[in-house]
Amino acid sequence: MGIAKHADDFVAVHCPVHLHYGLKDPHIPQSEVDAVMQLAQNRPSIEIFLYADAGHSFFNPIRPSYHATSAKLASERLNALLDRVCPATAPA
Repeated sequence: MGIAKHADDFVAVHCPVHLHYGLKDPHIPQSEVDAVMQLAQNRPSIEIFLYADAGHSFFNPIRPSYHATSAKLASERLNALLDRVCPATAPA
């Protein structure tokens, strides 16, 4: 929500960043999503995921806009990111 306004900051992002957009979100216009995608090009640390059937707050199971299929996929993607960035170590 307004991430594109921070275009100058994108060059400073070196840590992994996930952005998950529900394309049916009435609060985030497609133009914002498009602008962020353009800014994130050639920024390998920034990954953007789009969910065609999801709306605002699709990941929140107590909201009416919860979308289980999209939330499951987003959760898998987030867990994979965490596994990659913070791999579990065997107990000593």
